Amino acid sequence: MSNLTGFLSELGQDARLMRGYKQNPVAVMSAYGVKDEEAVAVMAGDKSKLQSLAGGDEGQSWLVVYHGNDK
Repeated sequence: MSNLTGFLSELGQDARLMRGYKQNPVAVMSAYGVKDEEAVAVMAGDKSKLQSLAGGDEGQSWLVVYHGNDK
């Protein structure tokens, strides 16, 4: 399992990780070992790039969390 796949799986299960991700997504992904190219794809919400980076698994579903400023 890649760091990206592991990160996204853990993000959906770990409330503390999610809170940190909402505050600073790039720093949290970097600390988890997600590669820069993968983090860029997550931040852009680029589903096809994410599938490509994860090996093209069509059965994989992705959770992409909105990371904008809440007002």
